[in-house]
Amino acid sequence: YVVETLQTSGGGGEETETYQVSFAGPLPIPDNQTQGVSADVIADRSPAGRRVLALVDIDHSWKGDLRVSLVAPDGTEVVLHNRTGGSKDDVKGIYGLDLESAEDMAPLSQVTATGTWSLRVSDHARRDVGAIQSFQLQFAP
Repeated sequence: YVVETLQTSGGGGEETETYQVSFAGPLPIPDNQTQGVSADVIADRSPAGRRVLALVDIDHSWKGDLRVSLVAPDGTEVVLHNRTGGSKDDVKGIYGLDLESAEDMAPLSQVTATGTWSLRVSDHARRDVGAIQSFQLQFAP
């Protein structure tokens, strides 16, 4: 399911707005299928002066198998994780804050935020399996 929240705060006469949409799984990731799966969220507003953060919780027993990308409504795609980490488990954290993405996320803050955003996850090797547990897209000042 998808959850949408809007948080507004102000201090010193300046108001800021953080908008987020969430996907809750689990959504199984097909083993050794490069087309993978997509967790989709729909943003119905476009906060001004925003940066895009992707909060991901992906369970997988060999994260080096995985390619993870974020696709904006206009088709702009940014690779967040590209088969790194070897035999370590899971991809969890916040891209744009505590996790470094494989590609620069800056182009995502330039696109229109309204529309369908997709977290695409594909598994590129046999035997180890996993699932997208949750995905949250946050537009922050």
